Amino acid sequence: MNKSFNFIETSKKFKNFITYIIRNFNNLIKVIINNDINNFYLPNLGIKNIIMINPNKIKYFNSIPMKFYNSTRFIIDFEWDKENQIITEQEKKHQVYASCKEIFIDKIPIEKSRMYFYLLKYINHPRGKGCKNHNDIIRFLNNKIKLYENIKKIGLKKNIEGNIEFMIDRDHNLVKINSGNHRFAISRVLKLKKIPVEIKVMHLNCFRDHLNTKLKIQEINEYLKKIENKYAWIFSNDNNQIVSMKTALLFGASGLVGSHLLNQLISNNNYSKIKLFVRSTINITDPKIEIIQTDFNNLENHIEDIKGDDCFFCIGTTKKNSPDKNEYKRIELEVPNQIAQIAKSNLVNSFVFVSSGYADPKSSGDYLKFKGEVEEELKRLNFPKLGIVRPSFLLGDRKEKRIGEKIGIFVFKLLSPLFLGPLKKMKPIHSAIVAKGMIAIIQNDSSQTIFESNEISEIIN
Repeated sequence: MNKSFNFIETSKKFKNFITYIIRNFNNLIKVIINNDINNFYLPNLGIKNIIMINPNKIKYFNSIPMKFYNSTRFIIDFEWDKENQIITEQEKKHQVYASCKEIFIDKIPIEKSRMYFYLLKYINHPRGKGCKNHNDIIRFLNNKIKLYENIKKIGLKKNIEGNIEFMIDRDHNLVKINSGNHRFAISRVLKLKKIPVEIKVMHLNCFRDHLNTKLKIQEINEYLKKIENKYAWIFSNDNNQIVSMKTALLFGASGLVGSHLLNQLISNNNYSKIKLFVRSTINITDPKIEIIQTDFNNLENHIEDIKGDDCFFCIGTTKKNSPDKNEYKRIELEVPNQIAQIAKSNLVNSFVFVSSGYADPKSSGDYLKFKGEVEEELKRLNFPKLGIVRPSFLLGDRKEKRIGEKIGIFVFKLLSPLFLGPLKKMKPIHSAIVAKGMIAIIQNDSSQTIFESNEISEIIN
């Protein structure tokens, strides 16, 4: 009987495998004949849509109203991503994620887990996972415990089908969807370094430049590789803490804030590489640093260089150093905007910009006006993580002497104890604290975007 059953099961699996291969070829041939953006279907032998990621880097979850059948379009327009939920919030209320924490971390009995009561509520219901009584629920949850032990032992492996499902939204975020919730929740509980996930659908906006042109499979795979790198696996340090090995992009390392930021990035274990964008050669040696001599008049020549995880922008000038109005505008407005646009197109995850207190695109003064206009452009670009710091008078050792500013700082320091309530943001702040705050913004889960001078100090604490 068992031999007969095993033969039937093996035959069934073999038939499914052959069917899967035929669908792959059919969908590949469709694209070869017509590689219009609307003609890409999964499964497709040419599309490498199973990627390896760090599950702890995922920020969003969404139960999308779409089922994936034998063949489904891969690149489509949709609105579901507007309903993305923060996954850490989802882990508190979703029965699968909450019960994994309860059972595997808090060690509570399965009969008291949220999943148990959820299945009890839906006995003999399609949502009840086939459970018809108490014993079925216990059997189901015991199987999840076995799954946990198996994943803990050997990790998660790639499958032909049935992988953990994800989508890519309009802002290039990887979003957990539909099936594989238990496996994904367990991988986060175990803090696995990398797991295979299957991209089932992508937003049309990911390839908006190809809406009226043909799209190559190679271009899709290159994009998916960028996504894989963005959510790359991580390693543990000597203290068994999870540490990301990231690449920082730093513009303005010779300035007051930038010089402190450079030193702090060098000593920060989260970063394995620091790309330093400079106009002329700089005398600094550190194995982390890659110096990129930059032509700021032709930034399009540096598109391939402006790739990494977190971009820190500290470039600024003065009317004294840039008396020409057009040059002043180029440095204060056009350069940061263009760098931010390139960074966004290269899927840089975070952008932190040194602005100014009272920055306002409607300001009559060029300095505050340009800072405000850059802020608006950064918001429009919609980085997954955006930080805009608005320091008041900056304290620190400057290379150049600014008499007017020195007098202003002296006066503001004298009056600092009187700056209370809404005036707190006028207190002078040391440039080293601003730099430290910029890194803290990257590491903080807060959705806050703009940080006034007093708030920069607060986020560090």
